[in-house]
Amino acid sequence: MKPMTKAQTVAYMDFQMKYAGASERVFDNDVKEMIHEYLFHFKPLMEKLPLITGNDLINEFGLAPSPLFKTILNRVEQAMLAEKIKNRPEALKFVEDLLEIKNLYTE
Repeated sequence: MKPMTKAQTVAYMDFQMKYAGASERVFDNDVKEMIHEYLFHFKPLMEKLPLITGNDLINEFGLAPSPLFKTILNRVEQAMLAEKIKNRPEALKFVEDLLEIKNLYTE
């Protein structure tokens, strides 16, 4: 099933609120559009499996487990949510670039 458009989401929310008995507008259109973005953009991205894990940092980059793992994995997740990376190879390249920039890459 194809996701609703922003306009469809706004109309659906208006219908549901009226059906529930609301006599006034509960949310303005900007809030309804934010709800649409969350439901049809952000939430599906958050539900995806991680592109990489700590095991990848160990196996691909030779890193030893450390608090740095959380920082790297959080940055990968942020880049995924911002749609800067979309798959595992892009995530590995992102980490490689990150480690080179920070001079953390160990060979």
